[in-house]
Amino acid sequence: MNINMKIVFVSTYIEPLKVFLYFAEYLTKKGYTCIFICQYNDENTRLENKKLMESYNYEYELYHNVFLPDTKLWIQSFFFRLSLLFLYPFYLNLKSRIQASKIITRHNPNVCIFSSETNNLCRQLVFLSNKSKIPTFLHQWGFSSPSKRIAKQVKAVHNLTETTIQRLLIRIVTLPNAFLNRIFGLHSSLKRTTKLGGGGGCKKHLVISNAAARFYHSTGVKASKLEVVGHPVF
Repeated sequence: MNINMKIVFVSTYIEPLKVFLYFAEYLTKKGYTCIFICQYNDENTRLENKKLMESYNYEYELYHNVFLPDTKLWIQSFFFRLSLLFLYPFYLNLKSRIQASKIITRHNPNVCIFSSETNNLCRQLVFLSNKSKIPTFLHQWGFSSPSKRIAKQVKAVHNLTETTIQRLLIRIVTLPNAFLNRIFGLHSSLKRTTKLGGGGGCKKHLVISNAAARFYHSTGVKASKLEVVGHPVF
């Protein structure tokens, strides 16, 4: 029995959280202690996460995914937007570093399992876990293996909904954040592997099938980082 072994699951929204709960049920029977860091986007998703977690007996914490403020000042003031271009990414990195440090200190996990490596809190948790020699795993939670065709379709949808000017502005806005990521010691990549999965700082990327492993390897993820483990639900 691994009574003292603590596993922290970090979900970015409710769908991977549901999958991780299945996995935690199996691990709990083996004697592991499972803790959940649940992230949400708005009040509705906060309540959904809370309701789901309260139907279980696991320890959990809720964290708000913070993005640029949707306020009249933000919409109307060009100067305000320009100042946030540099100040707000620093604020997000600093805030998420403090949150991540408190999570690691409070729970002292033996393993951290992530559904995503892309947002600020996840990246800070990955960085601090790796620094503390805590194993970090990105776990594929979707039921189907990805493919280049699906990736191209997703990209095509984004290209249809975003104008050329919008795409250019997004690149400009994300440059200060990428620079700050380097200052904070975070993994930063201009490649699409991070968005597709496996390009971040987790030491291992756990995938559900050989087909998934081949796909992620084709996007630039190192073969040594990929491990075929099957789906957590099965």
